[in-house]
Amino acid sequence: MKRLIKYLPILFVLPLIFANCIKDERPDCPEELFTVTVTPDSVQLSYIAHTPASQKLTVTCLTLEGLPDDTYLWTLSMPSDADPWLLLTLDSTGQAGKGTSVSGTGAQFVYLVAQENKTAAKRVTELFIDNQATVAVTVTQDMMPLEITPANITLSGVPHNPASQTVSVSSNEPWTLTSSQPWLFLSLNANGSQPLKTINSEGTRTVYLVTEGNSGDVRTSEIYLNNNAQDVRVTVKQESLIAESGQAEPRIFIFESGDGKKLLLTKDPTNYGAYFQFGSVIAWNWSDIIARYNPTNNTNLSNWNGIWNNGNKEVVHTNTELLLGRGDPCRLVGYTEAEIRTALAAGRVPDNGQWRLPTNADIIVFGLQLSEWTTINGIAGRVFTINGGLGGTFLPAAGRKIPESAAYGQRGNMGFYIGSSIYNDSFFPYSLFFSQQFVDVSDHRDGQSQGFSVRCMRQ
Repeated sequence: MKRLIKYLPILFVLPLIFANCIKDERPDCPEELFTVTVTPDSVQLSYIAHTPASQKLTVTCLTLEGLPDDTYLWTLSMPSDADPWLLLTLDSTGQAGKGTSVSGTGAQFVYLVAQENKTAAKRVTELFIDNQATVAVTVTQDMMPLEITPANITLSGVPHNPASQTVSVSSNEPWTLTSSQPWLFLSLNANGSQPLKTINSEGTRTVYLVTEGNSGDVRTSEIYLNNNAQDVRVTVKQESLIAESGQAEPRIFIFESGDGKKLLLTKDPTNYGAYFQFGSVIAWNWSDIIARYNPTNNTNLSNWNGIWNNGNKEVVHTNTELLLGRGDPCRLVGYTEAEIRTALAAGRVPDNGQWRLPTNADIIVFGLQLSEWTTINGIAGRVFTINGGLGGTFLPAAGRKIPESAAYGQRGNMGFYIGSSIYNDSFFPYSLFFSQQFVDVSDHRDGQSQGFSVRCMRQ
């Protein structure tokens, strides 16, 4: 006990002597009085900005005896000429005290704050303890990868200029995107202008898709990178305006799906199709007496007027007319209700660019063809031959919707197909109508309020 008391003054003095002993600043400091280590010795950061990075540094200070010491003042720093894309701080939020060097005593956490790497290469910096030559930590930040999203896009069959779905490119390097098919164009402009098959750009950009309407089979185009057809980054599929692939019998029917109701064309002889008043874009399904497609909601659907389109002798397809529920339903084939409402609210006129109502001349030419009453899959109708040939277009005897009874009449016995104009000075639509006994091309005396079939023509 006397020996311990004898050395107590010395034991208390040593910490005071070496408490602020920083190497190379005091000659009386022992060379290896303290050991300062940093873990990990290498850090890999992604290219994004980090405030702070999820991986932090741990600084440990030990005495010669390997015991923790919280008195030694150390400094962790980058070279003075380093690019300051990386900053150090003792603040866990990464907000305060940021700099190219940081000092602390004893055991501490050091947090890394990194800027986004917008260069075209990885970047590296080194950290040193107390400005010594030995590297304590190496920090590497990745370069931004070239990313193109999404990988798959599906477009409806209507024209898109531009499409609502876009391609996003993220890169720090120049790049080229090419469409593999002539129907798909690419644009760097939000309005779809200056569309090209191949575009060149750099950095992070949005690429807009431009297509025409598709009245053929479902089609697919690939977008590949940097003139390498093997490096496909996006696959674009465009649906058809026709429900089934192949040669269509262009009658409109109502198609319902998760993205909203829309009008499509069908070649199915068992589908009577939808029914329209003259010049109306509001459709009634063949299997139901209620309105199933009403893009405007501005028309009284329960009480049809005796003369629905009084004043317009020709169907006018404009924004103003569409807002009244009038227009050319063939031009709306492929659009969902939501798309139509969006276009009308923006002052645009939705038009698929592929189909239209037949004119008087179209109906006369079609109705003068030879035809034969027949039955296909149990559905009665007429096949209109082409130049007297055996093949032709089958039109079912779909009947009509009768306004007085809100029911359907003459289904299976007669067909009524209206055009885009009123006959002479009457208020009656020009029509092709037929039964088993006759075919006529004239006005239909039951007036505009009837619900008739529509056969679309190519624009």
